[in-house]
Amino acid sequence: MKKYVLFGMIVCLFFPWGCTGIEDTNSSSDPTGPSTDYSVEIIEFKALPSAITQGESVTLEWVTINSTTVSINQDIGEVQAFGSKTVYPAESLTYTLTASNSRGQRSESRKITVSPAQIGRL
Repeated sequence: MKKYVLFGMIVCLFFPWGCTGIEDTNSSSDPTGPSTDYSVEIIEFKALPSAITQGESVTLEWVTINSTTVSINQDIGEVQAFGSKTVYPAESLTYTLTASNSRGQRSESRKITVSPAQIGRL
């Protein structure tokens, strides 16, 4: 069997016009190529720390893939597919990251608890 395969390869190498009827069994009949899943994914969405005192900061960090639009609510708006942002929430709230593309969207939320600042005694 190995002799026939080797012989066929040699014939095709020196006489390529004789090999035009050979089909590639690994190719797809779909002209766009093999099916690939391009669903949007949120790999990571963190809000640290998740509990603060008024006036302290929270760092939001995120990583998405296959996204064409990424946004965060609470007046942050559109952001890059991955990144970080420091925020100073005045009250307890929830940040929601939404990533989308032509195939759909995904969202994840993180709750931040904000305690009132302590007022010192006079």
